[in-house]
Amino acid sequence: MGQLPIGTTDWQDSEHELISAIVAAGERSVKGLVAAYIELFGDQKLKPGERLPPIRKIASEIAMSPTSVGLAWRYLSELGYIVGQGRSGTFVSRGPRLTTRQEQPRWNPVPKHSNSMADLSLGFPDKHLLPRLSPSNFERIFDLSATGYHEDPVLGELTEKLYELFPFSKEHSDVTVVDGSLDAIDRLLKEVASPGDVVAVENPNFPAIFDIVEANSLVPAPLAMDSHGITPDSLEKAILSGAKIMITQPRSQNPTGCSRGTQRTRKLAEVIAATRRSFSIIEDDHSALISSSKFDSFAQFLPEITSHIVSFSKSHGPDLRIAAIFAPNQLIEKIESRRRLGPAWTSKTLQHILVNLLSDPKAEANLQDARSTYRRRRLLLEKETVDIQGIRTPTDGLNLWIPVDDETQALVSLASKGIVAAPGSHFWLDGPRYPAIRLTLAFADRDELALAEDISSSIAQKPGSFRM
Repeated sequence: MGQLPIGTTDWQDSEHELISAIVAAGERSVKGLVAAYIELFGDQKLKPGERLPPIRKIASEIAMSPTSVGLAWRYLSELGYIVGQGRSGTFVSRGPRLTTRQEQPRWNPVPKHSNSMADLSLGFPDKHLLPRLSPSNFERIFDLSATGYHEDPVLGELTEKLYELFPFSKEHSDVTVVDGSLDAIDRLLKEVASPGDVVAVENPNFPAIFDIVEANSLVPAPLAMDSHGITPDSLEKAILSGAKIMITQPRSQNPTGCSRGTQRTRKLAEVIAATRRSFSIIEDDHSALISSSKFDSFAQFLPEITSHIVSFSKSHGPDLRIAAIFAPNQLIEKIESRRRLGPAWTSKTLQHILVNLLSDPKAEANLQDARSTYRRRRLLLEKETVDIQGIRTPTDGLNLWIPVDDETQALVSLASKGIVAAPGSHFWLDGPRYPAIRLTLAFADRDELALAEDISSSIAQKPGSFRM
């Protein structure tokens, strides 16, 4: 299409149109600003090439924070409605792109590598640490029939086992099962959000979470983190900037491995309660049964707005495709009602296998071994990286997040030793805050000590000291 010509129309004209439209809509929010812009564009009141007013100017005139206006502008840019021209300013585009961020996901798993490489990049559990199926795990599975399309989508035995394992109140919550944690997040977003809503997300984060937010026509807003998880001030800032939903990982956060803890959860809950705004919380407890950290949930403070997802992919196997959602009764009813128009339920055969595994002493012993093995591997690598980098990382989950001097150099150095790591830059919403790599502790048949030494020596390389 070529470069968009810069228009000569004074931006005060578009400013007047925008402000008038936002005032008429009566909603001074990111969602309202996006809707007002798109409506003006559709009515041809904003002309391609026309320069838009500065973000701070708009924010001042309509009593919104510059952060909120910036989020709206970033979302409109992703959709292709506006285009930046550097110091020249921001301009109205010719129209939305045919190819948007939704069609170019951030999460593109690294291509399969040679078997000679130790691929620690994908976040999959170690296959040797997953429970092995035995004949007893198929008890009560007689055929593949179903008694009806309107029966309870969750096996009664599985429901009871889930409430036994996770301390949710049956009075304040109900439970259903879906096809994995990302499926659960997607279904929850469809019920609690509407297009243009701002969703607060941890940063850094699993990139597929950014993708799924944007695929639902929602605007991701980054939340700062420390070793205890989300910082209270960043959450307060996000809510005041218009965030209506938060997606958070309570423990074994991917990629950092940090876990929140009750004290931090209480502080964050106080921030949410103090704003007195409509809000929804989605918790992704993806590594629940192999995490060493204690169970933690906002449901202990804010049960009426908390949905908690428990995935069994990391603990029992990705191919089970089962995650449980604990959420307020009305929300579960909406999810199950909508799901009847599609798959209706998760295979009862798979549910039987899961409940049998959850009741199997051998499988439980396997889980304990997996927890201790992942922890041992983390401690081993942490010792090596602390010695080299002078950092101290959390000790939980499948992944290890390692800040490095130079990301590309670290990746190349590791590859020269037959180790594949994930680039840390892939896990940031708006560009990396610092260079890092992520390693998954799925060592399979590899020698742990030899791997640790190779990783340590690769990270120890200083800029310029490694040659390809």
